[in-house]
Amino acid sequence: MALVALLALATAPDVHGFKENDFKKCDTSSFCKRHRDRPEGATREIYSIAGRWEPIAGGGGWGADLAAVGESAPLRIELTPYGTEGVVRLRVDEPDHPRYVIPDVLVDDLAPSEFADVDRTAKGRTVFITKNADVDVVVTHAPFRVALRVRGHETVVFNHRSLFQFEYKKASPATEGESWSESFNSHTDSRPNGPTALAFDVTFPDAEHVYGIPERATSLALKETYANGAAVTEPYRMYNLDVFEYTAESPFGLYGSIPVMLAHAKVSGGGMFGKDVDTVTSGVYFHNPTETYVDVSKGVDKGSTAVRTHWMAESGSLDLFIAPGPSPAAVIRQYTSLTGTTTMPPQFALGYHQCRWNYRDEKDVAEVDAGFDAHEIPYDVLWLDIEHTDGKRYMTWDRAKFPTPRRMIEDVASRGRKMVTIVDPHVKKDGGYPVFKVRSSLFLFLFSYVRAIRLTSCFLRVHRRRRAKTFTSKKQTERRTSTAGAGPGAPCTLTSPHRWCGTGGRVSSDWTST
Repeated sequence: MALVALLALATAPDVHGFKENDFKKCDTSSFCKRHRDRPEGATREIYSIAGRWEPIAGGGGWGADLAAVGESAPLRIELTPYGTEGVVRLRVDEPDHPRYVIPDVLVDDLAPSEFADVDRTAKGRTVFITKNADVDVVVTHAPFRVALRVRGHETVVFNHRSLFQFEYKKASPATEGESWSESFNSHTDSRPNGPTALAFDVTFPDAEHVYGIPERATSLALKETYANGAAVTEPYRMYNLDVFEYTAESPFGLYGSIPVMLAHAKVSGGGMFGKDVDTVTSGVYFHNPTETYVDVSKGVDKGSTAVRTHWMAESGSLDLFIAPGPSPAAVIRQYTSLTGTTTMPPQFALGYHQCRWNYRDEKDVAEVDAGFDAHEIPYDVLWLDIEHTDGKRYMTWDRAKFPTPRRMIEDVASRGRKMVTIVDPHVKKDGGYPVFKVRSSLFLFLFSYVRAIRLTSCFLRVHRRRRAKTFTSKKQTERRTSTAGAGPGAPCTLTSPHRWCGTGGRVSSDWTST
């Protein structure tokens, strides 16, 4: 009977598991569906550098027109160096309709440097030599291609597979009666500015693995999502979500998204750094806040291994920083020179944190705390989730279940431990709740233009330097926000360093984003 019971449990449907239909996939995200299965060379004949590269006034970068067949006006491409190690920034935008560029992520004192030299003598290409004599960038005009080289060896190549695509802003749908709106489950995004997606490919020659674009529950080395011309799994999605009971070994994105990717390549016989076999690490940082999917595939290019990546973003400008390395430590140093380093945490934060959703009452807390001592398991911090509050009103206590919070906290602290009460960046709409009432009277909440929280368009990147500022004056109210798409969206503040402003793309009308 016991065996029968175990088998029944093993085969019973998982009613509490990950509900994947509540979350978008590539096939239900129109921009990803449009771009994912494009064949190599799809835009080879479409984009080309028009005219000559010229210095950008007041900066160390250079710019040129990027012509697009079928469009009345060219795009604008800029290449700018930073620092002395060879970091370069590649930007492409639509001059007539500039895309959103996220503020407050790059360090305040970041300023471009200058190229040591620019060689425009060769027909059909321009070579930019950085202040690091080992690093240069070769731009092929047609077909459009950008390659960063370390001692003459290509380590990062942009548009090697000719998958670059930049969707121009249109005045109205091409077909009369056609709608630009897009729906998913019960949510509709009107997309008043239409499709404004962009896609591009980045190839890492000689690399066998790539790493990064966290956060997700999978291996450190990113697995292939696309192989032999077909999808293997969903692409890696960068869209911050609070996902309950997520699945392991999945490309699905979780709490945070950091669009940084590193590749480690083995170069045989090159003697780049005085050795028979050299290893070179390089990286890219995509400075764009919108929802993004990334495919990873592996193959052979000119007799050597290569990792090929395909990035598809809902909107925004193409803004890509390329870090030449050549070591892992160098890439991290170059990346943090752009965004800043992580603030050192308090010492207690380095220990084990005990957290679950949720502790029932003070008795439950005391039993869990005592259990760690009974089993001689060290821990430093105990977290209380939202159920400790009065009806999910943050900064309050459920007096029936937690009648003596000060005594409870001091009891935990008497054993050298801390207690954290969670506070997320959403506030319950309740006229009797002071946190909501006072802030509403001071116009400190942000609403979308239809007075609804359109979270299907709301996407936030997680970065160390982001934080929200609030001023009590109506005229001085400021929120550092980002929205997906160029049109009106649902702005959401970043008062929490690791939480998206919604849960699973769904939000109750009882909640407002702050």
